[in-house]
Amino acid sequence: MGSGVGEESSIAEAPEIIFRISRILEEQCPIYMSYGMTLEQYWDGDPTDAVYFRKLNEMQQDRMNERLWLQGMYIYDAILRLAPALQAMGGSKPEPYPEKPYQIRPQTKEEQKDTEKQQMLNMQAYLERLILQENDSEGGN
Repeated sequence: MGSGVGEESSIAEAPEIIFRISRILEEQCPIYMSYGMTLEQYWDGDPTDAVYFRKLNEMQQDRMNERLWLQGMYIYDAILRLAPALQAMGGSKPEPYPEKPYQIRPQTKEEQKDTEKQQMLNMQAYLERLILQENDSEGGN
């Protein structure tokens, strides 16, 4: 078929290339097994499965990282809330722990309306307390 010179060198290199590819696949096998692939899936299954297992592993790592980051936020917030009580001289009362978890996903429209309504009620109660305090201080004069 061919002249022979170029073909002979590529044929001679073929076992070396196959050996290198085999070594890479053998080195990667434990990694993909740690992702949840079985030996049968890795060696005999559809090669695109490896892509999906790798992507799944990346997503799981991202999710774990977000959970740990959120846990760190809670710990940091708890320490900050306790800090006033830990002062050496005349520490004040610690701030209360949050009544509900942090919002980590976007609110639905209904949740957003509820939040806005609660904020309005809180503001109204705060203003009423201010007015009462002002009235009490004026009445004492």
